[in-house]
Amino acid sequence: MNKTKTKTICRFIQHPKFYPRIRLSIVLPGSTASRSPTGALDGMYTQLLRHSVIGDCEDEDKEELLERFRHVVGSIVLLSDPLTASSLAKLLHKDPWEVDVTLNSLGSVLDISESQGCGIRSLHPSFCDFLLDQKRCLDLEFWINEQKTHGDLFLSCLKLMSKYLRRDMCRSSPFTEAVPPRST
Repeated sequence: MNKTKTKTICRFIQHPKFYPRIRLSIVLPGSTASRSPTGALDGMYTQLLRHSVIGDCEDEDKEELLERFRHVVGSIVLLSDPLTASSLAKLLHKDPWEVDVTLNSLGSVLDISESQGCGIRSLHPSFCDFLLDQKRCLDLEFWINEQKTHGDLFLSCLKLMSKYLRRDMCRSSPFTEAVPPRST
């Protein structure tokens, strides 16, 4: 078993909200992985996501949870610079609790500790590769459509800029000297 897989399994099993023996049985049963070099890892990621994202949710809630997962985690996977949960919520125009709830059970694959203001990132590049590759992420409920997610991020950025940017917001032009504010 490679180092990445071992760390991911350990973090999954140690999640404080679940009984470790049950979590271990989730990742240990016979592998459904293909014969590809990443098959075992992909199978582990699939099982982990099934239990961490949708678990035993009601059918009517499943699509909402999956859509939120693809939106939040897809953004984390594609952003070149990691963002904190609060910054990610602002960018995606979501309530912070939505981002927190989505990420809460994914500590085995994402570094969500925001100590010292560090952004959220994948613990290993193989997780990002898995989510973005339709040939590896065989459960298409978790597959991140890179083109759609980039488009969504683009629209979110435009929306955010439309809300906060304004003409001459620094009261100067980069081609002239700054004009001191008027006194009243």
